[in-house]
Amino acid sequence: MPGEDGIRRSKDLRAEIGKYPNSTNERKQMSTKTIKQRIAVVAASALTAGFLSVVSMPAANATGVFVTAGITGTGVIVAPAGTGTGQTMTVSAAGSVTITTVAGTNSEAKLTVSGGKITQALDSTFKPTGPDAGIASSTSFIYGNQVMYITFVPDAGASSMTITSYTSDSAATAGTKAAELIVLIKSATAVGVVDAANSFVSVVDAGTDTDPTSDVDVAAALAVANPTNGRINFDLYDGNNVAMSSTTVITATATGGCLVGLTNAATSYLSASASGAYGTYDEIFLSRSVANAPFSCTVTLTANGVEFGKKSIKLLGKVVKVEGADLVLAKKNDTTSSAFNFSAYDAAGNAVNGVTVSTVDTTTDAFSSSSAGTTDTSSAGPAEGSIVCNDVEGSGSFKLRVTNATNDVIDSPVYTVECRGTAVNYSASLDKASYVPGDIATLTITAKTSKGNAVNDVTYLGGAAADGTGLANAPAIAGSNMTAVSAPTSTDKFSKGVKTYKFIVGATAGSYQLSVDLPKFNSSTYAQAAQTVPYKIASSGGVTNEEVLKSIVSLIASINKQIQALQKLILKR
Repeated sequence: MPGEDGIRRSKDLRAEIGKYPNSTNERKQMSTKTIKQRIAVVAASALTAGFLSVVSMPAANATGVFVTAGITGTGVIVAPAGTGTGQTMTVSAAGSVTITTVAGTNSEAKLTVSGGKITQALDSTFKPTGPDAGIASSTSFIYGNQVMYITFVPDAGASSMTITSYTSDSAATAGTKAAELIVLIKSATAVGVVDAANSFVSVVDAGTDTDPTSDVDVAAALAVANPTNGRINFDLYDGNNVAMSSTTVITATATGGCLVGLTNAATSYLSASASGAYGTYDEIFLSRSVANAPFSCTVTLTANGVEFGKKSIKLLGKVVKVEGADLVLAKKNDTTSSAFNFSAYDAAGNAVNGVTVSTVDTTTDAFSSSSAGTTDTSSAGPAEGSIVCNDVEGSGSFKLRVTNATNDVIDSPVYTVECRGTAVNYSASLDKASYVPGDIATLTITAKTSKGNAVNDVTYLGGAAADGTGLANAPAIAGSNMTAVSAPTSTDKFSKGVKTYKFIVGATAGSYQLSVDLPKFNSSTYAQAAQTVPYKIASSGGVTNEEVLKSIVSLIASINKQIQALQKLILKR
């Protein structure tokens, strides 16, 4: 893999951690030429079958054993590997495999094949043996104690072919193998044609010079800070899961204003498209067509004209805006951390991380200073600044400042700081005087400082002053037929002097009182005690006992009037 300078380094063991086993990695490292160099005797010119080469094996080996050095073939995709009964290789569907047998003393030694057939058997002088004339469809062959060259071809449609040797008939009957070769059969049409499913393409951080082992992009690399360039690494395989040739032509084409480079040198970025040999380049780089400007680019990657990947990357521009948000009411005579959020943006509105932000303060007797830091819009949330207040309630102001890549000074709007004390009084109210069963009631608690201002936003409803922890001064809020959606706790805080809670209204009609007790702030000094808030729960449509009683009383009164009227009529007569 080339580094940032574009010089290709050696590949990592992709197969050990990727989709496929060690044999996958070996095929990148062993060419047909390398196989030939390992073979002791080359006799291709003497063969009519067209396989690559054959080998005479030393007679010292046991009868029935063949080794990878004695296995050759045509249409080889993955070279032979392994030993004994664990040997493997891969050939195309139109290919063949030739086994060099090992001479011994047992005349019963033989080879068998499943998923294929024997097409030729040559003796040590490369002449057909006696039975060769009728061998075209055989699935076994007795080579005895002879050095022979047995050629196999896969059956039509077979996905694998297994070639096994036995030292004798009895060994074959018992299933005692001397050696075995499993040959995977792959499509000839897929050879050398890049396959996206077998390949890996990933957007990575600048400076990453290792092959990707998945298609997953590095999240932070999808939005690249100015003036850093983007990078895409790839590791390519064909439809047979064989590494693409080093002569494969890689082409990268970008849209959206990015320039493509085969190296990360400034002279490499000449246009929105670039091509080079895979043997030298297995990564591409993206640069801005206008310095310091933001671009959103889509890159299409091809190998010999066949698309194998498409990736989108943002190249962020220089900062043109800085702003703050969520300013809290700070605590007087203290430092309030997380007092406000701040972010920086480029001309496209992209949030830019890693930008140093300073503050410019307008101090007062209440407001001492503010501080920001470095922008960060990660999953943890935006960066936060702090405010220092003196021991006085009052206000002040500040603004944020950034000096960008072209030395422009960028200021935010002016933000007002409020320094506030803690609570000495509180009041409570409900959003309605009357509810029906199933309603959601909202309770609002309002807290004031000794100056009558809303309390600071780090005032806890109970517990310790610093963080609301501990068992002391727990808030107690309760009312009949009122179930809290979220139960009040000591660590709840006021926000802009207010805290709200929601309750589910019960089914029993009547008049009630909601008790709101915050013992942390109850004091005779400021005449503060627990609060009660009246509320009613009306009938939801049925007849209440009160209504029944009222009807009975009304009926009795009506009957009494009728009796009185009747008495008067009787007396007149």
